[in-house]
Amino acid sequence: WNLHGDRGETLAVTRTDGGVRNTLATLESTLGETTWTDARAPLGATEYALHSVSPTGELTELRSVEVPALDGPPKLDLLAAPNPFNPMVVLSPRIPAQGHVSVSVHDLRGRTVVRLYNGAAALCPTSLQWDGVDERGARVGSGAYMARMTVDGRVVTRKIVLAR
Repeated sequence: WNLHGDRGETLAVTRTDGGVRNTLATLESTLGETTWTDARAPLGATEYALHSVSPTGELTELRSVEVPALDGPPKLDLLAAPNPFNPMVVLSPRIPAQGHVSVSVHDLRGRTVVRLYNGAAALCPTSLQWDGVDERGARVGSGAYMARMTVDGRVVTRKIVLAR
C-alpha cells in the first residue's frame, strides 16, 4: 500500500482467517516506503487489510486486498532488514512447517555470537531483533556476520553487516 497520511499515524495490518480478523502487526506510518512480511501466511486465499488505529484503539479500514492461494508450500527463508544495519537488524523467519527452530548470529569464523531463538516453530516470533550485542552483553565490532536459521536440519544463512 502507498499511503499519504500523517507521519506517525498508528496503523494495523490484519488478516482474516475463517471469518475471524486477527491483528498481525501494529506499525507507525513514515514518509517513504514501509514493508511488512507475513512470515506465517497460510496456503489458502487470504484477505489482508490496513487500518488506521485511533487513540482509543478503534480500527478504521483504509484498504484491503485478497491474496490468492499459494501454488505450493511456502519457502523456508530468513529475511534481514535493514542490511547493512546500525544499531539494530530485524530477522524475520519464514517457517513453512512445524518442527524445531534455532536462530542465531555467527562471526565469519563460525563462532556463535548470540542465540536469538531456540524452540518450537509454532512459538517462534515472526521477527527477532539483534542489536549488535553478544551473549555476554558486550557490543561486537563493525563488520560482516552470518544470521543462521536451522529448522529440523535444514539451514538458511544470510550475511548481515553491522556498520557502526
